[in-house]
Amino acid sequence: MAAEWGVPRGLTVATTAGFGWATEWLPDGRMLLTGPELLREEPDGTMVRHADFGPLAGVGWSEIVVNDNSNVYVNSINFDFMSGQLPESPPGIVALVTADAYPYRQVAQSISAQLRQIGVEVRVDPVPASVLVGRYVLGRSYQMALVAFDNGPDPDQYSLWHSGAPKDSLNFASPLVPRQALIDKDLEDGRTATDRRSRAAAYSDFQDLMQDAAPAIFLFEPHYAYLVSNRVRGLRTNAVIEPVDRFQHVAEWYVATRGL
Repeated sequence: MAAEWGVPRGLTVATTAGFGWATEWLPDGRMLLTGPELLREEPDGTMVRHADFGPLAGVGWSEIVVNDNSNVYVNSINFDFMSGQLPESPPGIVALVTADAYPYRQVAQSISAQLRQIGVEVRVDPVPASVLVGRYVLGRSYQMALVAFDNGPDPDQYSLWHSGAPKDSLNFASPLVPRQALIDKDLEDGRTATDRRSRAAAYSDFQDLMQDAAPAIFLFEPHYAYLVSNRVRGLRTNAVIEPVDRFQHVAEWYVATRGL
């Protein structure tokens, strides 16, 4: 079947038999084409794979939308209605990409199971951590991504959520996020303030804005319990940011012994 809608005159697109092909253009003028794969037309006219969705949708991809940030959104009904096939329940899928490691894969599977209970089919796509960051997160080529952040003891999250962060950095700011300008202001105030009270106020307001805007769903913060024998004395319950911090005052530990 030939792709017709929105295709410039003189452009020939070879496709396999099917239905639901659509075209869209990136901000730089390159065309995207849906089908069995999401393809991109290069300046020399060649068609290359734009994103690797793997086996997420066996019957290909249909509608497509591209925003000003070059984020690409595609969908798939995920059944061959032209041959009379009926959809499974629920129809359609959402892809959730995460690192193929513990506990991320297990958490992603739990999310998939919970969303299935309310009629949302989520297919978990575990990939190596380097692929998750380099291809999907930095490239913003995902529908949902499960990621973990560790910004250490400082609450500064400028690099993650400020719209002025470098474009090639791990950053999730967007003009589509409600009240992004106010989020930027809080991050700037928190970074430049010198007293603890002012920083705490800025980051408290930042958290409220993030909760309302919901650019991401924050799942949990892991906590670890360390067990120490009651024979050991001199322990301090100091704040632990990294696991090794629990040994910060190890030189003061001792065990009472009885002389013979």
